[in-house]
Amino acid sequence: MSLELREFPRWEAGSEKQMWFSDITTKALQQCVNLQTCIFTRDGALNSDVIRALQTGCANSLQELEINGRTSPYFDARLLLGFSKLQRISIIMPDAPLLSMLLEWVQISGHSLKHLSLICKVS
Repeated sequence: MSLELREFPRWEAGSEKQMWFSDITTKALQQCVNLQTCIFTRDGALNSDVIRALQTGCANSLQELEINGRTSPYFDARLLLGFSKLQRISIIMPDAPLLSMLLEWVQISGHSLKHLSLICKVS
């Protein structure tokens, strides 16, 4: 099973619509126990609650994760260390906090990781 969330309306952080979307997404992801692929690339949509829900709902089944790499102010990059069984990691436009923990994440996932993709615009 795969979930792809690429393009949808963007709401201001903390707005009622943004909190509603985060709440629904979090509840849905907690039920996705057989999710193998998650693509969540909308800038500003991935947050700490969504990451935790992914780790809770599909910790044993998730094999591929593609995310937007802008963490601040949306989520703590260190939460990604909880994904230790991924075979494929794709990160679009990673920011400094995410890049600073990337080596540790790859080392944690090293036993299963087969593909790492970083899409960067500026070095």
